[in-house]
Amino acid sequence: MLKKILLAAVLFICIIVLYFIAWPVPITPIAFDAPPNPGYTGPFAVNDRLKSIETIPIAGNHGPEDIALDAQGRIYAATHEGNIVRLNSDGSNAENWVNTNGRPLGIDFDSKGNLIVADAYRGLLSINPEGKISELSTIADGIPIRYADDVDIAADFKLLMLTEEIPDDFSVFYNGWDRSGVVSPSGVTIHHPQGDIKMISTYEEPIVSVDYYNTEPNEDGRYWKVNWSETANGHGVTEGGSSGSPLFNSESYLVGTLTGGDASCSFPNGPDYYGKFSYAWESEGSDSIRQLKYWLDPTNSGVLSLKGTNLDSTNVIANFSSDVTEVSIREQIQFFNHSIGNITAYEWNFEGGDPSYSEDENPSAIRYDTFGTYNVKLIASSSNGADSLIREDYIRVLPGLSPNPSNKGIYKLSFGKDVPEDINVEIFDFSGRQISPVFLKKKNDGFYINLSTHAAGMYLIYIRTESSQQLLKAMYTK
Repeated sequence: MLKKILLAAVLFICIIVLYFIAWPVPITPIAFDAPPNPGYTGPFAVNDRLKSIETIPIAGNHGPEDIALDAQGRIYAATHEGNIVRLNSDGSNAENWVNTNGRPLGIDFDSKGNLIVADAYRGLLSINPEGKISELSTIADGIPIRYADDVDIAADFKLLMLTEEIPDDFSVFYNGWDRSGVVSPSGVTIHHPQGDIKMISTYEEPIVSVDYYNTEPNEDGRYWKVNWSETANGHGVTEGGSSGSPLFNSESYLVGTLTGGDASCSFPNGPDYYGKFSYAWESEGSDSIRQLKYWLDPTNSGVLSLKGTNLDSTNVIANFSSDVTEVSIREQIQFFNHSIGNITAYEWNFEGGDPSYSEDENPSAIRYDTFGTYNVKLIASSSNGADSLIREDYIRVLPGLSPNPSNKGIYKLSFGKDVPEDINVEIFDFSGRQISPVFLKKKNDGFYINLSTHAAGMYLIYIRTESSQQLLKAMYTK
């Protein structure tokens, strides 16, 4: 015993000696004066907020790690025993739905009702509504998934903000993007497989909208499925390390980023899955950290695509927005120029507007006198060239309805200069039931609607032409 004590003392002395030999050390100890203990006050005060909490039995299982709700409101819980327990929405009737033969941890439902499971032992799993388990992945970027802990079904994107200016001698080109969601017939990806030098892979067949790791087409899917084509330069495909690489459409606009897939040099015909740029735009919610729109279109211009640029001041990129895009007849709109470059001239064309042409940088008081939808075009020019942007059906002009409210049930529906020949007007009560008879009288300056034989209340006036449709609310006070 004494020998052990002496050995410990010698070791302690050696540590002290080594400490002083290395002096001064880069650590500067300071005293910490802890604040007085406030006791159980403020946020720590005793309360009974959890008084009504109750424990929900989970069919004899233990350690529920995560829960998820399906479209019917039923509750699913991942447990220590490997069971996924399913309960009714009120917490009753707990049953062992499936067993993953592993340790399920994080769970979440995808858009098709499949339960996606992060299993600590088995990796990433998918369980369809019938309870069939399939293995999605056991590796990520060529590295085995050793402890899958949580899962989140969300758009695959990340937006980085640079904290330093990029040196001019880098000759950077900033890629353009397209958020329209239109299928691209062909294009490329640029990537660094396994961290190697830059490679380009080509696709010559249209990309397909799908769910992740699902080959079945789905218009509402969050991913583009891509199969790479063999070209004169070989059959270029992605590898581990290519994740996050951009997918470009046939117009060289960014439309997706690589999440994962089966393509590799040994399996060149396997599909890859790219998270849609269009889905990441704003489909994940209004929080600024879950959407691209907040950062890439802060003025709410409604732009669907943006051209790439090297920020050469001699280049011109036309862009614009307006204070509103929907007005009633004879209302005015303010337009704002957002074009880039050393611009010397502007040419605006306002279909249906008054005036219909302007050379101002930010035209104001453009009035619309006729019902319909109208295009707006901007040409921005510099001494070195010009660029144009057309926003089709950008302005919607609503018919005028007066008086509204009306105590007589008689309204004038104004369309501006002329009443469209193909106009169709239908009236519904607020429950959605079509109302008849309704007396409609067409004159040169509009429609006259008579609801005087009906009860007071709110009515919906549905106006439809071959090119547009509008819904107005009419209040009858009687």
